[in-house]
Amino acid sequence: MEYEKYLTFEVDKGMFALPICAVREIISDAADITPLPEAPSFAKGILHIRGDVVPVIDLRRRFGAPPSDTGCVIVTDCDITGTEFLGLAADRVCSVEDLAVAQIKTPPRLLKSADYISGIYKLGERLVLIISPELLITDEFRDSLAQ
Repeated sequence: MEYEKYLTFEVDKGMFALPICAVREIISDAADITPLPEAPSFAKGILHIRGDVVPVIDLRRRFGAPPSDTGCVIVTDCDITGTEFLGLAADRVCSVEDLAVAQIKTPPRLLKSADYISGIYKLGERLVLIISPELLITDEFRDSLAQ
């Protein structure tokens, strides 16, 4: 059976995952996020990391959860924002898991509004939603970075 490594993390009451190959680093103290004026509500702002400017999406707001303090920022390789990286503000990182590729299910069509979900996996008693960071980007967010 073929396995792939995923980073699991929590946002509100949900568990999510990213392919580990897309994760550049995890920042546990994200106090230095600079807000972007006139950006969408889910745009947390930007971070300066070792010479790179990294836009950050607040996953709580992007997923429709109530706002809260950012627990961490997961920096991913994502080249569609005009920068090399994208930060994802999450509540907390859980673990790195080996997920059986054959057991990753395609999201049901009813989840069409959540088109950033690329797969669903049952890990123990919890469902894990696998997300594609590049699909979290809206035209509004991309335009706010271009200003």
